Amino acid sequence: LKKLAELNKLLDEYESGLHLNLNNEYEVNQYLNMSRKQLEALTPIQCAEIATYLSNYLIYLQQQVNRETAKVNWASSNIKLIVGKYISQYNDFKYEAKVAQIIHENETANLLEKIRIAAQTRVDSLAYIPNRIDFFVKTLTNLANVKTYKV
Repeated sequence: LKKLAELNKLLDEYESGLHLNLNNEYEVNQYLNMSRKQLEALTPIQCAEIATYLSNYLIYLQQQVNRETAKVNWASSNIKLIVGKYISQYNDFKYEAKVAQIIHENETANLLEKIRIAAQTRVDSLAYIPNRIDFFVKTLTNLANVKTYKV
């Protein structure tokens, strides 16, 4: 866990250097769930401002995915090191069964596997959101252009 804390600290330092703290999901959800009537009422400038805000949120969201992916990779690498150390002790199993047995029996490997699964779950749960936001950003940009050049 000490190594995970060090990894989190490194990721925090990297992210703070980017100056992107856009974790206001309430505001993002309000924008993403605007009705057609609300969209029609926006000025071109408002469309562009919301598109810019959501584009910045996409960067923040990608940071979060990258952070969780780094945890998955870190945990997986450390599990492989542990497995490599003990795998020769398991002769009667296929490779996958050996790995599962080592993870089950080794406290550190078991903890790393829990960390890996939790981080992978977060990555998986975020998978579709960037595409949805990106589509909405493009829609807002197009709407702003149409409103600007509307006769």
